[in-house]
Amino acid sequence: IQSISPLDVQCWQDEMQKEITVERADGTVKTKPRLSNNTIVRSVKPILHGIMESAETDELLEKNPVKKKTNPKVQKDTVKPFSKEEIIALLQTADESPNRNALPACMIFAYLGLRIGEVQGLKWQDIDFKNKRINIVRQFRASDRSIARPKTESSIRENTMPSELSEYLLSIRGKDNEYIIHPNGDTRKPLSRKAFEISLQTIARHAGVKEFKSHRFRHAYATMAVEGGASLTAVMGSMGHSD
Repeated sequence: IQSISPLDVQCWQDEMQKEITVERADGTVKTKPRLSNNTIVRSVKPILHGIMESAETDELLEKNPVKKKTNPKVQKDTVKPFSKEEIIALLQTADESPNRNALPACMIFAYLGLRIGEVQGLKWQDIDFKNKRINIVRQFRASDRSIARPKTESSIRENTMPSELSEYLLSIRGKDNEYIIHPNGDTRKPLSRKAFEISLQTIARHAGVKEFKSHRFRHAYATMAVEGGASLTAVMGSMGHSD
């Protein structure tokens, strides 16, 4: 441990930022760094720093070699919104799919721009079909697989549903206490995050849509709403953002 220098730390960091090619489960190939800047800065380097700090405290090292090195710049991942063509392809493929969750999920994503946990938490009792309104009052929390209240007050909201979405959901309406998106044979439970994501990835693969992330629906919703003349404040409110 005494032989580790600041240069060694920098060389290790550079090596971890080199790009590698990985093959996904669906057969597509993606190029990515060995470790993202976020992982290096927020996870790996704090652990390494702590080890070296303890060694310095115990006089096993003269100086902590991690201290002097500059962390890589951390940037928020940019999410590219789906194009109109991609959304149409996803909806058409979902409509043809034997998976009964596919079309309602994709339509809710596309027409309302909800977060994936919010879609999982929706129940039929949350919809006012007469006034074409929908209440977002709960979400599925993937961390502990539970249903919980949204984290912020701004996330609890009532949105207007477009006629196309309202009419479709009315045609497949279930009982009030049932989840809209649910596993086979049990409408009282929300579909798990893993099962939900696998079904969405399958739809995307069959639709020919690459780099699928449900959040791309959300970004597309915001983009199209603003392009359609909606104010930024109104769009942010409908998406559950405080500002």
